[in-house]
This record gives sequence, C-alpha cells and structure tokens, in this order.
Amino acid sequence: MDAATVHIAFSATSTADITNGNGLVSVSGAYLYITGGGTYEFTGTATNMQIQVNTAAVVNLVFSGVTLTNTKNSPIYIVNADKANFILTEGTTNTLTDALAYTYEDVADEAPNAALCSKDDMTISGQGTLIVNGRFNSGIHCSNDLKILGTAASYPTLVVTAVNNGIKGKDSVEIQYADITVTTTSGDGIKSDTEDTVGKGYILIQDGIYTITSGRDGMQAYNALRINGGIMTIKTGKGSGYSVASTDTESYKGLKSDTDVVITGGDMSINSMDDGVHSNASIEISGGTLYISSGDDGIHGETTLTISGGAVNIVKSYEGVEALTVNFSGGSTRIVSSDDAVNAAADVGTPVLNISGGYLYCDATGDGLDSNGNIFITGGTTIVNGPTANNNGPLDFGDSGSYISQTGGTLIATGSSGMAVGPTTGSQYTILVKHSAAVTASSLYVITNSAGTPILAFKPTKTSYSICASTSTFSAGSYKLYSGGTYSGATSTLDGYYVGGTYAPGTQIATWTFSSTNVHATSGTSGGRP
Repeated sequence: MDAATVHIAFSATSTADITNGNGLVSVSGAYLYITGGGTYEFTGTATNMQIQVNTAAVVNLVFSGVTLTNTKNSPIYIVNADKANFILTEGTTNTLTDALAYTYEDVADEAPNAALCSKDDMTISGQGTLIVNGRFNSGIHCSNDLKILGTAASYPTLVVTAVNNGIKGKDSVEIQYADITVTTTSGDGIKSDTEDTVGKGYILIQDGIYTITSGRDGMQAYNALRINGGIMTIKTGKGSGYSVASTDTESYKGLKSDTDVVITGGDMSINSMDDGVHSNASIEISGGTLYISSGDDGIHGETTLTISGGAVNIVKSYEGVEALTVNFSGGSTRIVSSDDAVNAAADVGTPVLNISGGYLYCDATGDGLDSNGNIFITGGTTIVNGPTANNNGPLDFGDSGSYISQTGGTLIATGSSGMAVGPTTGSQYTILVKHSAAVTASSLYVITNSAGTPILAFKPTKTSYSICASTSTFSAGSYKLYSGGTYSGATSTLDGYYVGGTYAPGTQIATWTFSSTNVHATSGTSGGRP
C-alpha cells in the first residue's frame, strides 16, 4: 500500500493501533468509525468491535489477515459510501462472525442485518480468502449493487454460512472469476430481489466456481438471472429425493427468476427439492452443460422455454421440461421423468411444442412428448421411450382441432399402445403401428424397405406395444416392421437407435406402402402417411 494508506491493527483486547489515520478514523467503545474516503488496511483480531463506515466518498477496505467477531451486532456495517471496495490480500484468510441476536442502537432502523452489510454499492476483489459466518440473518448483504470480481489467474475465495440468505445484492449481483461456497439454513444461496427499479434485481455470473447448499433457492433473481460460465454444484432443500409438501409455501429451486433465465455457458450440477431451473417468464439455454436431479420439474418456464445449444441432462424429474411454448432448435437434451418428459401446457394461452433441431431423448413414465395444443417437428432427432401403462402415450397432443405435424427430422417413439398417436399432418412419411405381442427391452424394432435393406432400427429400454417412426430416408414404396432377428454391422447413433448394417429378419409385425394417398396407420394394422 502507498503512504496514504491508513493501517489499523486490532489486538486481542479489541483495541486498535491506528497509523496515519489523519482524523478519518476514530474508536469509541465497541465501534471503529471511518468518516472519510481513502484506503484502510486491517490486520489482527478483535471481539465485539464493529467497523462502521459513513462517508460520501469511495472507501477501500483492505483485509490482510483480520478476524472480527461481534457478539452484539455486525462486525462490518457500511452506513454510507459512494462505493465500498473490499480487497482481500493474497495469501491471507479473513473471518467475519456476527452475533446470534442483534442489539440495535436505533430499534426503528433495525440495521444492519448481516455479518457483512452495506447500504451502498459494494465490490469484493483480491486473491485472499474471506470467511463469513452469518449467525443472525444473512451472510453478505448489499442494499444496492454487489460485485465480486477476480481474474482468470486470481480468484477471491468466499466461504459464507448464513441462517437466511448467503450473498445478497438487492439491486444486483455480478460475479466474475470467484471461488464461492455458500451454505444457508433457511434462505437463498445468492439473491437479488429489487422489483420496482428498471434494470435492477438481476444476477449475472460470468465465470468462477460455486458450491451452494441452500435451505431455499440456490440462485434467485427477481428481474433476470444470466449465467455465461462457471462450474456450479447446487443443492436445495433436502435434495431431489424429497418433494415439496402441499402445505409448504417456500421455494426450493436450483436456479430461479421471476422474469427471465438465460444460460449461455457453464457446467452446472443441480440437486433440487423443487424445480431445477425455473422462470415465471422465459428460459433460454444456448450453451453450457446442465445435470439436473429434481423433486419436481427439471426445467419449468411459465411462458417460453428454448433450448438451442449446450447439453441438458435431466436425470430425475416429475416433468422434465414444461412451458407454454417449448422450443428445441439445437444442442442435446436428455430427460428422465416420472410423468411427462416434455409438456407444453399452461393455464392460459395456446401451448405449442416446436422441434426444429438438436437431439432430444426422453424416458418417460407419463407421456413422452405432450402438448395441450399442437406439436411441430421440422428437424432434429427425437427419441422417446414412452410409458408402459395405457393411460399415457409416447406422444400426446391437444383436444379437437389440435395436431402433430412432421415435415423434417427423425422421430422414434415407442411405448404402450392404449393412447399411442403419431403425426397427423405434414410432408414427411410417418408410420404408427400398435401391436399385441410385446417387444421387450432386449429386442429390436427393425424397419426394412421392399428389398429387405434395414432403414431404421431401435432397441427400446422398456417393453413396448407401439412404435411411431418418421425419417427423411423414408420414400414412396413398401416397408416392413420386424422385431427380433439378427442385426449386425450397423452404425449406432445414440440410445438404441441404429442405421445401416445387415438384417436377418425376425418376427414380422406389419407391412405398409407409403404413397400420396396413404392415411395415418391405425391400431393393429399396417399403414402410413406422407
């Protein structure tokens, strides 16, 4: 530090040795007051001491190995500052611990409310470690904009435990290159919740390492949650092995926004008692890798959910993805669900499911693809291992007037036959066959052309009584559907889907001819549709 730096060394008796204070630092009882701008470096240990800042200027607070414990209040309180910059000196560990219960000078104000509390903009940077123990309420609380900033070569490290919220910037939270561990008992891990200020109430994550174990939501923003990178491990509530009781009004979501969630990168592992990713408006995923295990929906948006890139893996869920409008245009999405894998549904509006690109795999106990309106398939590859019970189907669409249209892409959907349907319109040939003899998980469906050349083969993961298939390789002519037999030399794509190779036929299930006059196949028969 330069010569203008004020050095404050605490001793075990909670006294402070102040060097170069210049009248801007004073001690009175259990308070150390800073009343002017500048740079202040802290070392040593103090008990029942609060650093209180009250100035209109910029204040730099340098932590170079300081431990502050307050048994009556908060150890750090920024009452007023143009900006408070906390700088963690490289190689040092700094610890802040607040009281179990607060005694306020001004009862009507009831502030501060966190171990590190600021009423104005706050930035945390440097290459040291900051340990925050929020025993009364929150760990870190900023009433305005909170930034935690590092570089690719030097991360600040924060370890925060709290009864309520771990890290909160009421107006915003921006984090770039930080190593953050947050544990909360009954609050959110990282939060921003300003509602009525345009452009505020958001969380922006650029990069870093995050380990969040939260009593409520992992990350929660009111206006927007954007993740551009980082490695995240998030657990909420009791985890995905539990569901939220109907009488419980709390939220236990992994990533949550009251408006929009945008994910462009990062590596996220979410184990949530509630939805893995949730928005009361829209969700956009264009990059990154997500592993989600959820006690409720994997990804839930109230309006629009779009997956255009990245890798989404929902390994446990009630419903995999749900929104009024669901769009798949790129990336890879894999879903395991105890109910519907994909559900375009809402209380109001017209649900639509659009599949135009990417790879979509569904393993559903309920419906595989379900829209309370229409389904449009124009591209991509969609694989559905649907239900075994007849009260659901591999594919499902809305009531009278709704339809499934296929004009491109590849679709394979197997499962029970009771409610099995297929595309009802569109320009690409499609076959739906329901059959009485089971095709088990250890056997294959194989579709051959009139010359006996296999066009498509699929091994379902569950016993199946129906198959719907559509691919651009279908053309006018005759086809046969078999189960079993000997199949070799094929190219495996993913999840039991094969193309090419040679086939020695097993049991023939159906035969049909694609032509311009064909209609959609009906139960127990052969048939097809262009």
